[in-house]
Amino acid sequence: MARVISKAAKLFLQSADRRIDAPLMLARAKGKRGSKRAPPKTARRVPQVPYQFLGYALQPIRFLHLALTAPAGSLISLEVFEDVGVERPDGSVLASQVKAGTVKNPIANRSPDLWRTLANWCEAIASGDIDPERTIFEIYVGKSHSGKIAELLHEAHSDVEASAALAEAKRLVFGGQSQLGDAEVDRDIAAVFRTGEHVLKTLIMRLRIETPKCDPISDLRPLVVAKWVRPESVDAVIQHAHGWITEQIAERIRARRPAVLSVDAFNEEMRSFLPRCDFRQIVACTETKGCHPRPAI
Repeated sequence: MARVISKAAKLFLQSADRRIDAPLMLARAKGKRGSKRAPPKTARRVPQVPYQFLGYALQPIRFLHLALTAPAGSLISLEVFEDVGVERPDGSVLASQVKAGTVKNPIANRSPDLWRTLANWCEAIASGDIDPERTIFEIYVGKSHSGKIAELLHEAHSDVEASAALAEAKRLVFGGQSQLGDAEVDRDIAAVFRTGEHVLKTLIMRLRIETPKCDPISDLRPLVVAKWVRPESVDAVIQHAHGWITEQIAERIRARRPAVLSVDAFNEEMRSFLPRCDFRQIVACTETKGCHPRPAI
């Protein structure tokens, strides 16, 4: 972060210097016959920075989605054993890698994101941090994308299908070439295929690729309506739920504690908020002399 700030400060100072020197440069240019004033250089923003922020900002939204759908007694975490994780009372686990997918396709055949994710999961399985027999491995992409290998892995639900998917993935990745170009991606691909066949097939059979039906926020609305409130109150509930989750996560991170929340605590907070939400809706209807709720989602 310090490096980004210092770079931004440097660009700002350079821009300021140019603005201060502009009158002097113009005077010098007028004194030179036939000279033309060169257009001032402008500081260029680093375009990937806002997209990186979007990737991190998507995590609490996915966190909220999973909090709305997880059974009572579950624990949901952020950046503990995965971007977002769910531990259910029956011992099953969801490990969710969250990708914004705004600029690049994170599930393309040779995407660094895809192969780094798979290599990390293989490493976590080998170290005993994740039990592949009890874990669902999810890649959640905030924007619709496609990739042949990702599609093959997503659709492989049996041992035979997993074996066929692996064979086709190797063919698509290697393509008979000894040099693939990107050394870092090559290392991750090699690490994945070095994993024992049984473990790798188990991972593939329990892998899924998830994308929003509409967009990450819009997908929350039918869940909130089905779980708690009328459509006209749904936006207020989502805003409160997202704000509460973000605040709770920030508190734990500041205290250097794992960012883990219980679904029970989340549901309790929301149940205490709903009466206030309904009251505000009644007041709004009274002030406008009639309530006209939005159509059901």
